[in-house]
Amino acid sequence: MKEKYGARYFTTTYIWGNEQAKRVYMKAGFIETDVVDEDGIHEVNMFIEL
Repeated sequence: MKEKYGARYFTTTYIWGNEQAKRVYMKAGFIETDVVDEDGIHEVNMFIEL
């Protein structure tokens, strides 16, 4: 994506409490930016700069 389209960063989310997803994203270099904890929504936003 970086080479073909010039992407500089990616964002993703995972459902709060999904430790397997958290480990996969953190191993790839993503960092947590914030947590959305509203009625019916419990997710963690993540960011990586390429």
